[in-house]
Amino acid sequence: WLSSNKTVDLAFLWRMHQPWYRDPTSDEVLLPWVRLHAASSYTDMASHLADHDVARATVSFSPVLLDQIDHYRDGGDDVYVDLTLRPADELTMEERTFLLRRFFSTHWQRVLLPVPRYRELLDLRGRDTPQDGWETAHQRFTPDDMRDLQVLFNLVWLGTTAASDDAIRALQERGRDYTENDKVVVLDKQRELIAGLVPTWKALQAAGKVELAGAPYYHPVLPLLIDSDTARRPMPKINLPDRFAHQDDAGRQIGAGLARLEQVFGQPPAGFWPPQAAARPTRPGSAW
Repeated sequence: WLSSNKTVDLAFLWRMHQPWYRDPTSDEVLLPWVRLHAASSYTDMASHLADHDVARATVSFSPVLLDQIDHYRDGGDDVYVDLTLRPADELTMEERTFLLRRFFSTHWQRVLLPVPRYRELLDLRGRDTPQDGWETAHQRFTPDDMRDLQVLFNLVWLGTTAASDDAIRALQERGRDYTENDKVVVLDKQRELIAGLVPTWKALQAAGKVELAGAPYYHPVLPLLIDSDTARRPMPKINLPDRFAHQDDAGRQIGAGLARLEQVFGQPPAGFWPPQAAARPTRPGSAW
């Protein structure tokens, strides 16, 4: 729809954020999304930028995401790692049920169904298992089935960068009949990629290919943190809980977030991206 003699100035803002997944009471990391995204899309995106000389981008890392990347870089894990490494023939009924519920969590059409063994395991479980059917479902799975599921869930989440590794490519090509050691190969590759993630983005920034945008520390939607009744502006009839209004907290989130990003990347962000692109005009006399 554009004539051939026109050009378009197009700016990409890549928003890297994840919420805090650590349980404050047990100190366990309950969900794997930082680990899985960091070893796939966050890594692949940096690789694509490095491979194309004319490509430029602005990226916003939420500080709480960077904290969790450090957790994995320093040897931390999550509940899903623990259950991946559990020997398949030692899994309890509760653990087998957890795997059947959670280890098919990827895009089925694009990622899961094209992998024959993964599709076979999904069909063995059932694509729409009722809540009272999990006990029956897990009884259909042998330890070999469970082991393949443990490996495939982590394997399919790896991206194009990981696929250049000979050991990972060999596991992808084999497609089934995995061993306990194959689990370690996949998880070690994830850790390797995560360890190199921030240094890679810092190098892109130093080369002028990436501009850093700031974010508040824990990625709050700032207008709602300042005053939850702000939600009534676009939705006057919305049913809200008791009013929550903490403007000082919003200022602390911004200040701490900018400081954390400068600490990690060696310079202050060039701009700022409010979560969900939510912004509110500054009140007269406001300090931020």
